[in-house]
Amino acid sequence: MLKRSEKINAIERDFRLNYHSVLLPHLKRMEFIRVILYFIFLICALALVSASVMLCWAFFNSASTEPWEYLLAIIPLIFIFSAHRFWELILNIILKKKLLNYILVPFKTFKADKIFDIPSIQLKESKIIEKYVFKINPERIDGVYRGVNIRFNSALLFDIVSTFSNGKRRMKIKNVFSGYIVEMDMNKTFSGHTILESHLIHTDESFLDRFKENYYEMEEVELEDPDFKKHFTTIKTTDQVEARYLLNPAMMEKLKDMESAFSRMFKLTDFRLSFLDKKVMIAMKVYSANNMLKLCSLNKPLYKQDKEICAFKDTLLETIEIVDELDLDEKIGTY
Repeated sequence: MLKRSEKINAIERDFRLNYHSVLLPHLKRMEFIRVILYFIFLICALALVSASVMLCWAFFNSASTEPWEYLLAIIPLIFIFSAHRFWELILNIILKKKLLNYILVPFKTFKADKIFDIPSIQLKESKIIEKYVFKINPERIDGVYRGVNIRFNSALLFDIVSTFSNGKRRMKIKNVFSGYIVEMDMNKTFSGHTILESHLIHTDESFLDRFKENYYEMEEVELEDPDFKKHFTTIKTTDQVEARYLLNPAMMEKLKDMESAFSRMFKLTDFRLSFLDKKVMIAMKVYSANNMLKLCSLNKPLYKQDKEICAFKDTLLETIEIVDELDLDEKIGTY
């Protein structure tokens, strides 16, 4: 875990007080919503179990039933898991809409913004986001920490992919990114563009390989620290001098520590950074979108879910702590 500043520790203390005085009463009042949704899920589960039993009975009493057909009776049971995830997702959507700003009270200037969104053109210019057609933002949070404007989005990005089968063209929607996208101001104007990417789970083709024609004269950065390349497998820039000035030994040590800490905490598959036009944009691709969207569980009373809510709070705390780790509020001199 990254070393926390006193200001982050103060937010942590305020959150504990806020949880008991503000959040807990709201959670107790909203418990009936969880109970209703859980009851609906139980009805769905009972109906699916009944369907499975009826299929087994029908197959057992049929003289022409093949042994493999009994496997069809398992299908309704598989849908029970999907039904649970669906109603849990509905619960989390409702709770985030009602409670998110109460959770953000200790963060002072931060608020949930229904309208705010990081523009698509900025995402594409960053060169760290895959090609996508549309996106869903479950959370849109913005605020100021140590004078640095921070825009935090959880994001699901989707692309429409064409496939050919038996001479027919088929279109399907593919989820290309699930995770967090964070944009922060940096007290330095960049004339060039530098990007870094850490592949935490190996894939045969980097998403960046598909966009080499869009690098607009980007080239590999030559750095003296071989260990840094173990953390960030892709380092590209349009300005070698500026990139080496930005990625000085102190900055590289901080980025290595941050990459290691974030990959453990958030279970990331990719960690990417873009330094462009006085801003740093960070994309953190998570292993499971379900964990990213989760605030509360469907199976447990809301007023006993402090661990789940604290996990969401920790995600925000660790994110804004990037300001401390990279000293984004400090004026960087010119080279």
